[in-house]
Amino acid sequence: MKKIKYTSKSHPEKGVVASAFGLISLCSLIYAIKKSSDLSGNVGGTLALPVFLTFLMTVAGLALGVLSVLEPDAYKLFPVTGIVLCSLVMASMIVMMVL
Repeated sequence: MKKIKYTSKSHPEKGVVASAFGLISLCSLIYAIKKSSDLSGNVGGTLALPVFLTFLMTVAGLALGVLSVLEPDAYKLFPVTGIVLCSLVMASMIVMMVL
C-alpha cells in the first residue's frame, strides 16, 4: 500500500501575478505588432505608451517571478511560467528596438 504524503506547499501569489503579467504582456505585444503591420509601420506615437507600459509590466513580472521562486515551500509552476513569458516578451521587445 502506498502512503500519501501531505504537503503544506502552495502556489505563491507573486508567481500567479507574474504569470498573469507575462500573459498580458505577450498579448499586448502581439496586438502592437499586428496593429503596426496593419498600418504598414506608420503608427507614429499611437503605440508608444502601450508598448512602454507593456515593458514596465514585463519588468515587474520578472521581478515578482524571481522573488516567488526564492520562496521556500512553494510550488514553482507559476513563477517559472511568469519568468519564461516575461523573458520572452522582453527579449522580443529588445530585438525589435535594435532591428
